[in-house]
Amino acid sequence: MELESQISNRMPDADCSSRDLLSALPDCLLHDILSRLKAQQVVQTSVLSSRWRSLWRSVPCLDVDQDEFKVAAAGGDVTSTQECWHRFERFTDHLLIRRNVGVALLDTFRLSVGDPRFAVLAARWIRYIIKYGTMDHHRRPLATATNASWTLKTLRLSNVYLDDRLAEHIRSRCPSLEDVELKGCMCDIDQIASESLKKLLLQDCDCTRLVAIMSPKLERLVINGGCIAAGGRGPLVVAAPALAYLAVLLSNTKCPGGVHVEETPSLAHAFVDLWGNTVAPLGQNMPGINYYKLLDSVSGVTALELARVITVEPTVFPEFKNLRALSVSVCTRTVNLETLLRHFLQSSPNLKTLGVYYCMASCPAGAEIHSEKPRITEIMYKEEEDLLQQVKLLLGSPRDTYIIRLAKVDPLSLGSSQLPLETFTWGVSGRGGRP
Repeated sequence: MELESQISNRMPDADCSSRDLLSALPDCLLHDILSRLKAQQVVQTSVLSSRWRSLWRSVPCLDVDQDEFKVAAAGGDVTSTQECWHRFERFTDHLLIRRNVGVALLDTFRLSVGDPRFAVLAARWIRYIIKYGTMDHHRRPLATATNASWTLKTLRLSNVYLDDRLAEHIRSRCPSLEDVELKGCMCDIDQIASESLKKLLLQDCDCTRLVAIMSPKLERLVINGGCIAAGGRGPLVVAAPALAYLAVLLSNTKCPGGVHVEETPSLAHAFVDLWGNTVAPLGQNMPGINYYKLLDSVSGVTALELARVITVEPTVFPEFKNLRALSVSVCTRTVNLETLLRHFLQSSPNLKTLGVYYCMASCPAGAEIHSEKPRITEIMYKEEEDLLQQVKLLLGSPRDTYIIRLAKVDPLSLGSSQLPLETFTWGVSGRGGRP
């Protein structure tokens, strides 16, 4: 009741009338509305009318966000930041620890801590709600609870500390968990293992000990930024036979052991961006070896996107028998584009579409690619000099029919949603024909 009394002091009460069409909606629709609000806003709805007074307690989705309390930190100094945290902490304690909300009924739970300095303190809320996730307000087991498990399906954490004990607690007590997002979290764990997990996002997380991600049902994995050092014991191993989409965007300096994906027959689309070193002679530079080891482990994909590619010797180049669409983007002039594309075209017998985007990569004078594929090529460029080299390279051999789409982009708009300055489609038919 303390949460409701705090809110009611600031907002006038309003009795439900016959004209209150919103309150006349069934609980399932009202819960859907509440699930789209932040936790503090959800609690505030309790003063709208008697119909809403206890509705928020059984909401299926709870979004607890420290940003709601930033008004207390307007000054920006340490004192105001501490006050912001204390207000957030008091609210969340009353909400979760004192069982004001029905944790056991949650389908989705999101906890976002605005300051990573409080990551360890915030972890206690996760431990608590998992411990009592199968109990009612009086801490009695729910009739629907099975083997003390929680029916939570989606978990999203930002700036929260996770250790091995908590990770195991989540795995064992949340057998229905399918979607996990970790952003800016301190993950002091050896592995992420789950029998039910289908989607996993690791964004800007500190995972210095992480050596394995294992889930037989995992379909989508995104690792974007952060530190995946694997404790200096080798690569991060991904064991997910049902994986269909993989995105790895990491700095080579933050992932020295690289990433290895075990056999994934379902993998259809992969995005690889390992930045830090763009030139890597084989045997001299570990980032280059890691880059192509990762490509080798995903060589069964049908669509592949590469960014900031690293050039190495052809002896390590994998074979892409199923590849139908290839995209290469953001290459510098230190990358030999001719070598890179030649390897791909010779190793990809089913390639149909090739995209070259924002590349300044060099092409040796007179270099040509001898391949009957791809049929469709797209080039986005900033400078005409880069375009001429790439067009000469790609038109270096005869083919039956091919289409080239050119698009000039404003350098200032890279990374934005602006359209290209100019677009041009060029088609040629007839073996040996040249424009």
